Amino acid sequence: SAWMRVPGLDFKARMAGKPCWAISTSGDRAKAQPLFDSLKLCAEFLAMDWRGGLWGKGGAPGAIDQDATALAEAAAFFETRR
Repeated sequence: SAWMRVPGLDFKARMAGKPCWAISTSGDRAKAQPLFDSLKLCAEFLAMDWRGGLWGKGGAPGAIDQDATALAEAAAFFETRR
């Protein structure tokens, strides 16, 4: 990518070691998984600290409120990934 080659920017070096999380909502976890996989690969390429993805069933307003698993995971998502 061009932004990685901007003289003096040192983007890759500046990203190394930084934490990286992903949060997504959609109607289907299987459809969100490629996003998480791609972001993990990018984080690994940049030597970032991949701390995982959080997915919840989204869609209509308030849909996430019906996803008890996602809400439970969200409550401690950043705390358990420090």
